[in-house]
Amino acid sequence: MSQELIRILLVEDEEAHAELISEAFRRSGGAYEVIHVDTLDDARTQLELYTPNLILADWLLPDGTGSELMPKSRETLTVPLVVMTSQGNEQVAVDAMKAGALDYVVKSIETFRDMPHIVERALREFAHMVERKRVETALRESESKFRQLAENIRNVFWLSTPEKLIYVSPAFERIWGFSSEKLYKDPSLWLNSIHGEDRERIEQLYTPSMYLEEGLLNEEYRIVQPDGTVRWVSARSFPVEEDGRVVRTAGVAEDITERKEFEASLARAKEAAEAANEAKSQFLANMSHELRTPLNGIVGMTDLLLRTEVTEDQVRFLNLSKEASHRLLSIVEDLLELSNLETGAVELNEREFNLRELIGSICEDRRPSFDLKGLMFSCMVEDNVPESLFGDHIRLAQVLGNFLSNAAKFTATGSVAVRVGVFQRPGAVPAGPEKKSVSLLFSIQDTGMGISLEKQDVVFESFTLGEDCLTKEHGGTGLGLAIARKVAEGMGGRIWVESVLDQGSTFFFNVTFRIGDASLHTESSKPARPIRVLYVEDDITNRFVATRFLRRIGHQVVEAVNGEEALFELTRQPFDLVLLDIQVPRIGGLEILSRIRSGDIKKVRPDLPVIVVTAYAMNSDRERFFAAGVDAYLSKPFELDRLQELVESLAFRAEDMPPEHI
Repeated sequence: MSQELIRILLVEDEEAHAELISEAFRRSGGAYEVIHVDTLDDARTQLELYTPNLILADWLLPDGTGSELMPKSRETLTVPLVVMTSQGNEQVAVDAMKAGALDYVVKSIETFRDMPHIVERALREFAHMVERKRVETALRESESKFRQLAENIRNVFWLSTPEKLIYVSPAFERIWGFSSEKLYKDPSLWLNSIHGEDRERIEQLYTPSMYLEEGLLNEEYRIVQPDGTVRWVSARSFPVEEDGRVVRTAGVAEDITERKEFEASLARAKEAAEAANEAKSQFLANMSHELRTPLNGIVGMTDLLLRTEVTEDQVRFLNLSKEASHRLLSIVEDLLELSNLETGAVELNEREFNLRELIGSICEDRRPSFDLKGLMFSCMVEDNVPESLFGDHIRLAQVLGNFLSNAAKFTATGSVAVRVGVFQRPGAVPAGPEKKSVSLLFSIQDTGMGISLEKQDVVFESFTLGEDCLTKEHGGTGLGLAIARKVAEGMGGRIWVESVLDQGSTFFFNVTFRIGDASLHTESSKPARPIRVLYVEDDITNRFVATRFLRRIGHQVVEAVNGEEALFELTRQPFDLVLLDIQVPRIGGLEILSRIRSGDIKKVRPDLPVIVVTAYAMNSDRERFFAAGVDAYLSKPFELDRLQELVESLAFRAEDMPPEHI
């Protein structure tokens, strides 16, 4: 028995998508004839020549939207339309369905392969829709015609007056689970069959006053069959009015249990995905904490040793140990940062900063890496670059630091040079003195191993290395450049490389900043007097490093190994500053901070300076700690100079405290 030919008009401007869809129909084994056009005008021409069974149209076309193929009135609709789009959002779906589309699908390889089933389902739904319209017309024209037609429809049809049930189709028994004869005898069985959680809502809805107010009623509710089985029903009903009163109601109901179960499975899948994402975030936070805490002890102890009397060889050994610790920290930070960037947009924390000071600080921090290899290293900021800028200086340092790490790693001899200048696009008119922003071009040039031409397009991808992993001579995870690209693009710039194999590479990135004040105001330079510090930390190595260092530079330090000891010390004696680890036993750091800020601790000022010293170093952690009221944030591992800088930047506040706190 031959199949009836199904004619499909495919309106798609993406040739590859059209070919995939056509191939799916060819492979299905069904009797399909696909006519492909790529514009609305060509589609209208085809519709004048022949009438397809279904139109399959892209939402966005060169000369309009696929929904424009719908007739102005749905009453004249003769061909169903299924809209396809790459924009998987609810608004497009709503707009498409409002325009009269029968269905809406999001483009994907799976969708293209399943297109024959999608079309078959749409044709069935269209046939049902046409049938329902015909039935509703028949209901209005004649009860006898309605009764004759309804006997052969799978959906339930009913007709009633406010006093009694006139008619219900045989499909009622299949869906409700008991005979229509019982319903005729006792119409209250319908209301009693509705699930208890839905019954009151439906009872209040199906009243003559609601019919007069709303006209057509559409509702979904659950019913409970006599054997306890729960089914979902979608019901549509309308009133027949005479002299301003409802004399009759007619309606249609269908079993939508399968659809509801599918929606519930989607919701469960969404919840599972969100739970998995939350578990991933928690795992990364814990990993950050567990890795950074011992690293802080290693870096801190190395730093303390370097500040003692050591031999020249010992200095070299300690610097190598410190460099190795920083490389390990860099890997940890890259893994966490990549995870953050792949799950959300780049978060920017913009503030005013001095560019030359920032570049100088970054270069000086990196200089030991180049000195150890005997490389010439230089940094230059051109004279026409503004001194003060407004932007995310931390993200800028992150990108530049990644490039410098690679330059140190892949350059064996020669030099590395950093240059910062104003980025002038070809053909652009130079801005006048009144300009409010500036685009800067950063370049990092090295005389290293270079990158082959075929590798230059992929080195910015995640987990991509510039050399073969089995024969590589240099360490690396293949994450640094990927992170640098994502951050640079998140700051509104772009990144690229020019390189010759065995001769060297030059990496470029440009970023636009707002221009700040002519000069930055520096903080008060008056020396900080010795202060009393409470250090709350349960890790003995970290506590030893920070306490030993702070005492050496003249401050008094009281140690607390858990939250209970910290609260006891705060009530026992005054402090000028609190160094607070977040994860401490018995009473957590955030609870201690909350009690300080709320004023619950006797004789402790609510504005007592608090520096969080923690191994929780993700962006969300920083935001959470500052929202809780910390004055400064120091992530482990940290340099002792940075600890001193933060402590002394807050120490001057102690001079304004009343005598009982000093």
